[in-house]
Amino acid sequence: QVRYPGADLAWTDVAGNLSYSSEKGFTDDTLDAQFMGQPVKVAFTMTGKGKRIQLTQTGKMPVDRMFAKAGVSSPDKAGVTGAFDYQAQLAVSPDTASTLKLTTGLTGIRIDWPAPLAKSMDETTPLTATFDWSSDGRIDLIANWRHRLSARARWSNGVFQRGQVMLGGDDTATLPEHTGLVVSGTVLRFDPMAWSEHLDRLGRGSTPSDSPVKAWLDHVALQVSTLSLAGRDFHQVKLKVQPDTSGWRIDAESSSLAGQLFLPSASGAVT
Repeated sequence: QVRYPGADLAWTDVAGNLSYSSEKGFTDDTLDAQFMGQPVKVAFTMTGKGKRIQLTQTGKMPVDRMFAKAGVSSPDKAGVTGAFDYQAQLAVSPDTASTLKLTTGLTGIRIDWPAPLAKSMDETTPLTATFDWSSDGRIDLIANWRHRLSARARWSNGVFQRGQVMLGGDDTATLPEHTGLVVSGTVLRFDPMAWSEHLDRLGRGSTPSDSPVKAWLDHVALQVSTLSLAGRDFHQVKLKVQPDTSGWRIDAESSSLAGQLFLPSASGAVT
């Protein structure tokens, strides 16, 4: 078994031949291994004038294994199913933060969420995500899901601190100055009832106030081309959504609509 405690990663059943010399670095040989219970190919290279070791891994990851690693017991409850091919590059150096870059097309993954997150099983949608581990217990995430969203987030000693998710287009997310998660951007169509059902499903099994989404979320600020509400469509609407202990408070403003809507988490009256 090979372990990298800095990122809580481990490889088992490692097999193959690998040589290293101070002049030429690692040989081009690829090792076979098991990672999170799945077969992978692993190769090593030296970068940065021999001061940085880079591990390149390729394999296929079922989402149930990935969600279990993240502490989510059921990916079906999160509306994500399937398995995807990926390439991961882990760079380790004694002088700088360790970096993990994940690249995948997400082919083989089905996402049962409203647009722009919805995705069919055979659709290819390139995603890159980079994690940086610092020596003081901080983890930074930078992610880009082409034409769909970008994200930046920070954890400290395993606790989420702050982050932003930008929906729609190719705008780049930035770290907010305050704590909590901010979701912003532009979407073509927004149906509050559909989104509420999916968000509640993530927190199902706990009380609404204990939902992991609400624990992180500060607010959502969207420019919506078409808002579907009470059987009607409203156009060019500015929305601000904030979590409440028993649901969601939505402020809407457009040339034909202005006011506040309360959307309960469980079945109940929309007010």
